[in-house]
Amino acid sequence: RHNILAPMLERCSLASLCRTMNVLSGEEEFLEQYTDDIIKKCVRSEGEEKHIQVSDFNKLPLAIRRRLLKYIIDDSREKQLCMVHIDDIITMTEKNYLKRNSLDFCYFISQDN
Repeated sequence: RHNILAPMLERCSLASLCRTMNVLSGEEEFLEQYTDDIIKKCVRSEGEEKHIQVSDFNKLPLAIRRRLLKYIIDDSREKQLCMVHIDDIITMTEKNYLKRNSLDFCYFISQDN
């Protein structure tokens, strides 16, 4: 923290840094709520399985697709997925490697178990 905060405070004031933190905090809250709304509208649950249409998923902004995957998959796993795995799933849907119309989140979750 000393290696990061000291150079930051040399470049901007503490008040400026606090304002930036408040802006980022507000944006994080918005993105969390937006992702929750997308989950409620687009994700279909059947027991512990969760599904979303690939075409709907691919229309979402990249940042929201990442959040949606992390939220659903990490919520069902003991270990969190790394960003590289999240991006791999996104690439598979974009290039239709899965040859499916729907993403089955239980499929990805059960592979490690």
